[in-house]
Amino acid sequence: MAGNIVDVSTLATTLMELEHHGVKTAFALINAGYFNQENIGQLYRNGIAFLTRLPAGRVLYKQLILNHAQDLEKAEYAVMYGKRVLFRVHSIEAFRGYLMLHFLALILYLEFKKALNGKYTVEGALAELTNLMCAFYDREVLVIEPTKIMKEVFSLLGLAVPNSLGV
Repeated sequence: MAGNIVDVSTLATTLMELEHHGVKTAFALINAGYFNQENIGQLYRNGIAFLTRLPAGRVLYKQLILNHAQDLEKAEYAVMYGKRVLFRVHSIEAFRGYLMLHFLALILYLEFKKALNGKYTVEGALAELTNLMCAFYDREVLVIEPTKIMKEVFSLLGLAVPNSLGV
């Protein structure tokens, strides 16, 4: 089945949570799993610029390729950025946000890699940490006992894991 049900249904909740915390969302970089008509409509209605990969299995993708593939590399769709030519983006601010996000992700990746000191790969450590479980209650989140590997990864990263978090 194309897409991930969790991805598709998570976007609205995430945007509401950000708004609740006073975060103004101006740009979203979303993977193809979030692409559905409801999510894209919500981004447009909220005035949020976004960048995503349109899944190749979508009828819209096939129509766009059929109708516009021959025009994609025309000079009129190019944008100069410094001395480099880039293809058109929604706005220069959106593009700068995209670059900043990638720059920050690269810094985090390199810092994680250095901290893990060859004991684990960054991908392996993050994959292990995705299995950290929590129990949610009205006013508290309890962190379920991390595995031995999780504890070691947290230690290598210099992070302390609390037993609970107030909400």
